[in-house]
Amino acid sequence: MATPPLKRLAAKFGETVNLSVLSGEDLQAVALWDGLVAAPKSEVGSRKPLYCTASGKALLAFLLRTRQVQILENTFFEILTPNTIDNTATLKSDLAMVQACGLAMDNEEIIEGTSCVAVPILEEWR
Repeated sequence: MATPPLKRLAAKFGETVNLSVLSGEDLQAVALWDGLVAAPKSEVGSRKPLYCTASGKALLAFLLRTRQVQILENTFFEILTPNTIDNTATLKSDLAMVQACGLAMDNEEIIEGTSCVAVPILEEWR
């Protein structure tokens, strides 16, 4: 079901596009389509931290408050690049911006040289 819209987005922007979900306290890729631009490979089923990925922040920002607090309390901030968020206060600030504008970003927070943009899917696709 996700392949046609992912394919259209990848063609329109030339970038790799993925669909990820919350899995426990991680981000898990469930579908992807490669774009024209060379990008670090992601694989369906791969798991990544929430705090340093655009998709993870998009998911975190719109979780029920109690679940968000629970995840934030259990987050270990592993420093993956010089830009990786390393504390709850900074992450909360990012999440507030995501809630305000509906768009999440990571600026070389998980992989140096790679920035990502994500939006949450807040309603069921029809």
